[in-house]
Amino acid sequence: AAMNVTEYPVTVDFIDRVAPVITVKPYASTPTNGSVTVEVTTNEGTLNATSHTFDTNGTFTFVATDAALNASSQEVTIDFIDKTPPVITIGDYIKTPTNQPIRVTASATGGQLVINAFTFRSNGWFEFEASDEVGNKAVTRVTITNIDTTAPDLTIQPYNTLPTNHDVTVTATSTDGALEVASHTFEENGSYTFESYDIAGN
Repeated sequence: AAMNVTEYPVTVDFIDRVAPVITVKPYASTPTNGSVTVEVTTNEGTLNATSHTFDTNGTFTFVATDAALNASSQEVTIDFIDKTPPVITIGDYIKTPTNQPIRVTASATGGQLVINAFTFRSNGWFEFEASDEVGNKAVTRVTITNIDTTAPDLTIQPYNTLPTNHDVTVTATSTDGALEVASHTFEENGSYTFESYDIAGN
């Protein structure tokens, strides 16, 4: 009997179990107060994103998928974004009326001050500034309104200046100060000095 055989060769060359390779492009990794953009490429397939911009610290996963549905992922974590400004703390200073200069000190957390003390010799304001290594800045203004270097007014009220054989009483007033003695009676010729002080010590 005849043994007839039919052969039909079949070749399969389209099985692909190799996942795409994702390559992360170099990016700056030094501390910054700006945003960081990370870009990637793949040797084949389609990416879910070719870049991602981090406005804050966090993680993003890039995924590449090829025609055979093989997939690979690449996670990128950013932890060096710093957008927090320094904190300036103002030290205690005189807030009651004074006729002396007022020295104000400051300290900073998370940054460096341009100047850490300022002396007010008159009323006004001064701004303390601090910055950190990535450029975040903070400003705190101190306003002084309690320096008073003006002596209080003192007014002598009208009194008799004509020759007399009676005692002469002289009265003084001050609208912005306190008199040690408001009046003085001269029982004989002489002189007397009225003095007035305000709460600032003038």
